[in-house]
Formats: sequence, structure tokens, C-alpha cells
Amino acid sequence: MDPYAALGALLRGLFLVRRVISLPRTTSPVAYPGHVPIYDFACRSCGERFEALVAASQTPACPVCGAPEPERLFSPIAGQLKTGVRGAAARRSDATRHTRDEQLREGFAKKREQRKQHGDG
Repeated sequence: MDPYAALGALLRGLFLVRRVISLPRTTSPVAYPGHVPIYDFACRSCGERFEALVAASQTPACPVCGAPEPERLFSPIAGQLKTGVRGAAARRSDATRHTRDEQLREGFAKKREQRKQHGDG
């Protein structure tokens, strides 16, 4: 099996998202530059759906029947799945923020009292 097809199948199985991957620089820099997208294709002859690591200007042959011009399919890209902190880190962040806010409120209250005592407010 083609190592790039195997890598595409592995990524599809693990992540279920389409993304640009970095290939090691040991591969041919002409055929595969540093970042190569995974494209989805559908064969017009046999209907096989497959993925391929190819440059945007290239189209691979169908791995099943060898047809030269498969149809490139649209694949939406998933955004970042994790935003912000979660779990214990979120609780620590919340506690730190609450402590800081409480200190600010206490400082404002103290300044307000000082102004009242000195007749500035």
C-alpha cells in the first residue's frame, strides 16, 4: 500500500477532519513541499471515494481502477475543537479571577472610605 494513502487513512480514522499536514523533509521537496493538503476524491468510472496527499495542481489516479481524472470533492475544514481551559485548569483560573476581583473591590472600597474621611468625596 502507498505510504501516503496509508497515512491518509490513518488520519481519517483518528481525527475525522481534513487538515494540512507536515511531511518530513526527507521526502522529495519537488513532489511534496513542506505542507501538503489531504484531498478527497471520487472516481468517475468506478465510484470509489478516496483521499490523497497531492499538491493543489495535481490529481491522482484512482487506486482501484486506475482512472486518471477523479473528481475532487469539497471537504469542509473543522475549526479548533478546544477553546479555553477545561476542568481543574478552569477552576483554578476562575478562583484566581475571583480573588483578583475581590481584591480590586476591597481596594476601591478602601479608597472610597479614605475620601469620605478626608472630605474629598
